[in-house]
Amino acid sequence: MKDTFPYMPLMAFAMTGFICIMTETIPAGLLPEISKAMNISLASAGQWVTVYALGSLFAAIPLTIVTRSWNRKYVLLMTVAGLVSFLIVKINSEYAFPHPIRDEAE
Repeated sequence: MKDTFPYMPLMAFAMTGFICIMTETIPAGLLPEISKAMNISLASAGQWVTVYALGSLFAAIPLTIVTRSWNRKYVLLMTVAGLVSFLIVKINSEYAFPHPIRDEAE
């Protein structure tokens, strides 16, 4: 029997956790860029980021309660699948593919 530590699965879990946390915290560091891109004041951009953070806060507790009996591997895989699908929609250059999901302003 092979008795080695599973480094690759551990790295996959660690990187996924890092990316998920980074997507939650990076908007606070990008406030000047967000305010310029949306043509709003820095204070308004800060308020939008605060609303986003509060939404994440209030969604985390019910989602934790709902998924506490689920296999953690599948919860993580669903999270990664959601993140990948959002990225595909965002970077896709063809407009017809994600039409119902994509922002009308783009």
